[in-house]
Amino acid sequence: MGSPDLTISLSNAKKVALAMLKPHQAKVFAVEEGRKVRFLAAVKVRESTLKALKALSTAERITGRKAVKLLKKPTPRTILKALSGRLET
Repeated sequence: MGSPDLTISLSNAKKVALAMLKPHQAKVFAVEEGRKVRFLAAVKVRESTLKALKALSTAERITGRKAVKLLKKPTPRTILKALSGRLET
């Protein structure tokens, strides 16, 4: 079983994801790709956090106002609740 692609391209979604993962310990790996270096983080999280990360990675747009609101309390529950109207089921 491969790892899910949780690439987050939106800057506001990245800020919210990093704020949510901040309390967790992470192992950071440097991966060289030619002249570029990517940093990958390995974080052990609960299933609810994984669901919130999936929601952030599939979000089409998060406004600055919504991001500020989510950054005040960056928990999986608040993120899923805020994005629930925008996700396809």
